[in-house]
This record gives sequence, C-alpha cells and structure tokens, in this order.
Amino acid sequence: MSRTVKTFFKNSVFLFLIIWIALLLLTINRHIKREPNTYNSEIWADKAGYYVYLPATFIYNWNGQSMPDSIDKKTGDGFKIINNNITTKYPMGVAVMMSPFWLINHYFIANTKDGFSFSYTLISSIACTFYVLIGLFISYACYKKYTTSIPSLLITILIFISTNLFYYTVLENGMSHGFSFFWFAILLYVILNIKLKSSINYNDTLLLGLSIGFIMLIRPINCIFCLPYFLILFINNPNIKSTIKNLFFTSKSVLLYLLPVILFLPQVLYYKYTSKITPAYNGEGFPYLAHPHIMEVLFAPNNGLFLYTPIVFFIFVFLFIYRKNIQSIIPICVLFALVVYTYASWWSTELGCAFGHRSIVEFYSFIFLPLTFVNLPRKIKFTFIFIFALCTLYTLKLSLSYDSCFEGTYWDWSTYLTLLFSNIK
Repeated sequence: MSRTVKTFFKNSVFLFLIIWIALLLLTINRHIKREPNTYNSEIWADKAGYYVYLPATFIYNWNGQSMPDSIDKKTGDGFKIINNNITTKYPMGVAVMMSPFWLINHYFIANTKDGFSFSYTLISSIACTFYVLIGLFISYACYKKYTTSIPSLLITILIFISTNLFYYTVLENGMSHGFSFFWFAILLYVILNIKLKSSINYNDTLLLGLSIGFIMLIRPINCIFCLPYFLILFINNPNIKSTIKNLFFTSKSVLLYLLPVILFLPQVLYYKYTSKITPAYNGEGFPYLAHPHIMEVLFAPNNGLFLYTPIVFFIFVFLFIYRKNIQSIIPICVLFALVVYTYASWWSTELGCAFGHRSIVEFYSFIFLPLTFVNLPRKIKFTFIFIFALCTLYTLKLSLSYDSCFEGTYWDWSTYLTLLFSNIK
C-alpha cells in the first residue's frame, strides 16, 4: 500500500470518527432523556419487534416465561409472548446488524443485563448512525464517479439533511430504514462500478450477493426494489450480452445466487416456527392493488412524501427538465413508481407512525444520483440551490418538531399546520 493510499485511508477514518461522534452526541442527547418502555423509547412497538431477536437469543433462549413480566406490553406490543414463545412479525436483519454493538454493551457495559434496561435502548442509536454514515461515504464514492469532490460532498450532505433520512438516523433510529440505506448504497456502488469498468469479478458478485441478502433479511419486500438498480447495467450498454452472461451465467454467479439464500434461510426457519403460532402480518395485505392510494402517498398531510420531503419533488422536476442528458432517469422513475404503487396498495397507506413517507428513505443515494450528471447554467444553478436550501430548512424544522404519530386523517390539514408551526421538541 503506497504512502498516498495510507494517508487517504487514515484521513478518511479520522473524518468518519469525527462525524460519527458528532452524530452520536446529537442522537444520544435526544434519547438520553427518554424513559424506557415509553413510545419515545428506541425499544417500542415496531422497533421492539426488530430488536427482540437479540435478548431472545442471547439472554432468554427464546423462552418467553423467563423474560421480564409483561415486557411485550411494556414495549408497545412490537412482539408477543404466546404460550411462552417469543414471536415477532418483523424480520431479523436489523437485529443482526445491531448485534456487534449489542454484544459489547451486554458483556462489558450494561449493569442490568436484561436486554431492556437503559443502555440497551441506546444501541440502535449507535448502530444506525454508524451504518448510515458509512452509507453516506459510499454514496459520496458513487457521485465521485461522475463529478468532482465538492459537488459530490454537497449532494451527500443534502441527502442527509434535506430528507427524512435525518429523522430515521438521529431521531427514530430503531426502525429498519437507516440499515437498509447502507446496503442499497453498496448495491448502487457495485452496479455503477460494473457499468463503468465493463467487467465483473468475484468481489462484485460477493458484494451484490451480500447486499441483496441483507436487504431481504432487513425488509423482504425491498428485494423487489433491487431490480431497477440492475437496469443501470443494461441501458446504453454496448456489451449487454456479455454483461448478462458474466453476471448471471458464469461461475461468478454462484455468489450472487447463493449468498441471499444462505442469509435469508434463518428467517425462513423462523417464519416456519412462528406460522404454527401466529402468521406474520396476519390480517395485513394489499387491498388497494386495483385502486392504489397514490395521492395519499405523495401529498397527504398524513405522511405524504412530497409534503414532508419536498426536495424529492424538485429532483423529479430536475429530471423532467434535463431528461435528455441524464443516464439514470429510467431506472429511477421505475424504482419510484414501483415503491409508490406498492405502498399505495398496502392496507396502511401512510405506514403508521412515521415522518413523511418512510418507504423511500433507503433509496436516496440512487434518487439523488442525477444531480451529478448535469452542469447547469449559472442562473438555473442558483435557482435550484435556493430551492434546495428552503427544502432543507423546511424538512429539518418539521423533523425536529415531530415527536409522535400524526393525530389526524389522511387529509387533515389543520393537524399538519399545527405541526408546521409548533415548537422544536
């Protein structure tokens, strides 16, 4: 390793640690005042459902009788104890990614080693900020393939502070979205790398297999949304036949197929176990497939995507204006349409207690990619900078004021206005 590479690596690690510490101070300051077993805790409701695999595996040996009394009720019913069996409908991927930090806390830090005392509630803050920050570094590396350092850095910062990725990293980090963001950033990086070098090696298929496997393990439905990423490889590719052959039909392809199966197998076994007790997502489904609630997903005061994260709307305006010059417009539009339709068809269109429409959080690295391709005229550039700055301030203010569920119907504008003009919490 050359001296230049060593210096770059050391500087990158140093910068990462400085930013991570800053994020930790920000998020722990937010959560340290919150009591366990309340709706603000990071082990509550859905978050408890993702988390419970850890104490169930390492402390209670999946024996619900040995867990703290009524702990499922105390943590918002994110999981259930049925006939002494610990059951959760949420996948185990988040718990797997938290596990290194959880184990350090459990064996070396926690005073009360019950899996639910205060130090355990901070694990998601530590883990999520770590993975999201790496995801942002990877996103920066993606953008550097198409533009210089300063624009790449600005776009990367914009991803974080102008969207609800900030909310799901700093304020509500027990959910799955920050962890998925990390793996989708890796997926994008590998695919862009394959496209630019026009070749595929074992490292590529290894990373593709790992990323798809963990994407499935964290949130299985997200596997569908991997498909538009692969469209990048086939658009404007003069070597499309060799790309398809090398990616899907050679010895290198084994890792691409095998790793997701191996990683997801424990979840399949767990689903088989819980199906004997209570089916996952029992009574939930896609009742609106024939008439999806698209307007609610995009514009409703109750978690509408464009209303809470307006910068995404302006990025699509940008895509429309400069559509002839942007290579990624088709894959991004396919991805966006697929995500919106899927969740507009889901029984809970607003996705429950959320800030903005959280379905899109993991894909921001890809959605912001077109900003790297075009050199705008000076006047238009300043117009977009001004709009993006306003969007950033607006979304940041809303996220810092939002501290619970949206207590209103889909189109309850009065509740939205109350939130908009409320104090920061």
